[in-house]
Amino acid sequence: MSQHRDLDVMKRDRFELLSAYLDGEVSPEERRLVISWLAEDPETQCLYQRLLQLRHGFRGLCREQWQSETSQYTAAAVIGKLNQRFRLTCMAGMTAVAVAVIGVFSGTLTYPMGRLGMVQSSTTRENLEIALDQPPITIPKPAMMSDVAPMDSVLPDTGASGLLEQAL
Repeated sequence: MSQHRDLDVMKRDRFELLSAYLDGEVSPEERRLVISWLAEDPETQCLYQRLLQLRHGFRGLCREQWQSETSQYTAAAVIGKLNQRFRLTCMAGMTAVAVAVIGVFSGTLTYPMGRLGMVQSSTTRENLEIALDQPPITIPKPAMMSDVAPMDSVLPDTGASGLLEQAL
């Protein structure tokens, strides 16, 4: 188990030293060590070639990504999106203003609940006039006690009055 771990540590150290060698960040002693590995060890040579390919791939990717045409296209796309958002915001604002103007002229904002549900059946308009000193219908006057006839005069004479007097 310890041998396996030592082998992994050695491979990782070689990888880091080869990467530093490609970046030009090694001391003269480390440079000589890497050159000797590359001359003698086929596994190190294979790893070195893979690192070179990876490095060239990244450089090519970076060049393609930051060409002037690509950056101009990206800037144009960003500005287009911003313009689209601005246009949508302006359209929403103009729609709100148009609804408010139409509402004011139609009277729904002035009388919000009064005119929305009402439908006028006739085109002519007649004014309703109420006379305060005369009621629109005749109100009967209350009966006075002197005006009321006694019960005897209302009831038919069946002799019931005599029975009633006897009972009292």
